[in-house]
Amino acid sequence: ILQIVNSTFFGNTADWDSGGIQSRGGTITIDSSTFYQNSAGHIGGGLASYFTSAIVNNTIIADNLGENCDTTMNPILGANNLTNDSSCGDSFIISSTIRLGTLGDYGGYTQTIPLLSGSSAIDAGNDATCTTTDQRGTTRPQGAACDIGAFEYVESVSPPPPAVFADVPLTHWANEWVEKLYRAGITSGCSTEPHLLYCPEATVTRAQMAIFILRGIHGSAYTPPPATRTASSAVPLRSFADARIEQLASA
Repeated sequence: ILQIVNSTFFGNTADWDSGGIQSRGGTITIDSSTFYQNSAGHIGGGLASYFTSAIVNNTIIADNLGENCDTTMNPILGANNLTNDSSCGDSFIISSTIRLGTLGDYGGYTQTIPLLSGSSAIDAGNDATCTTTDQRGTTRPQGAACDIGAFEYVESVSPPPPAVFADVPLTHWANEWVEKLYRAGITSGCSTEPHLLYCPEATVTRAQMAIFILRGIHGSAYTPPPATRTASSAVPLRSFADARIEQLASA
């Protein structure tokens, strides 16, 4: 038996079927989970159930490419589920107003996909089968009943601010560190056209690194005294970073 509880499946791909997850043989139970924007080249972008007993409750399977589900071998059992096409069968309610946000950090240890205001998933779960908390650890229910999916809607939860640099999105592995450098005034990026860019894959020269290090030590407003000599035979006076390299060499 495979049990999936309070989990988010987002952005997974498969060449043929089962973009989110495939159940083949045995029993799979899925409770209070969200399958969103996964894709399969043929069918079953969210969930494919083959030769198995699939029991799904209080779960969203929506906006997956290659249809949301593949139930040609076995139907999906359960209740209080939402989808936006007819592929998942009778245990799912088809809704055009599920209204999901973007994957991000909304609390807890893992990223989640929030329900937006007016979502048909809000207060639509079954309290008898819902988990007592959501994926983030937020207590269920927050309203008249628990919400469907891995995320329990709370009025005070708002989407995260947009990324500072267009080429370092919130999902980039180094986003947190890059934005801390920006907020500390250590870097302002590499370009402002057409958007503020950081160029995360660009090479950093030793001269540029000297500027970063001195700003990190002394603060973003630090201006070194003029250079009085050549810090290195490779760095002549009047080089754009000569004063900073000389200060770093004498530190």
